[in-house]
Amino acid sequence: MMYIISHKHLSFFYLFTILLLIASCKHKPKYAIEKTWHAIALESKEMDSVLVQGQQFIDTVGTNTNADQNLLLYGSKNIDSVKKVLQVQLDSIKIMKNAALESTIFRFRPDSVAYLSFSGRTDSMKWYKDTDSTILLTPLGLTGTLDEIKMTIIQLNEKQLKLKFMENGASSIVTFAIIEK
Repeated sequence: MMYIISHKHLSFFYLFTILLLIASCKHKPKYAIEKTWHAIALESKEMDSVLVQGQQFIDTVGTNTNADQNLLLYGSKNIDSVKKVLQVQLDSIKIMKNAALESTIFRFRPDSVAYLSFSGRTDSMKWYKDTDSTILLTPLGLTGTLDEIKMTIIQLNEKQLKLKFMENGASSIVTFAIIEK
């Protein structure tokens, strides 16, 4: 028995094939965020600027003043001692920044609960994707201290997650490495 394919069926077949090809060409691998991530890098122009300005101040403090002026301005005639104290403070800020980075872990669970750990303290939040590139975190109403957080996914692949967020008018990008698959 021989089947005759009508022009209508043939057009439908071509349309279906074209749609299938288009769909397969547009398919990009999507990586799941539902994993545990450890912060490995922090980019913040504002924070970097403060650190650079602080170092510039330390390097130049007392260069245009005499011992008596230093006593009036900085409480000490010995400007080298003042510089050492200021350098210790600036170095402490850098150490605290690195320690905070080391202790930051985000765990996104498939049930839309996220655990955000900062310096040994963990908050639970409800998370969902607002768009393909935006994540919203909202308080669960449990014992947490965080407000709603909106983050933009800059990069997500099988090994790395980069999130951009705003805090107190400053933007930061945090890079995370996967802990578990």
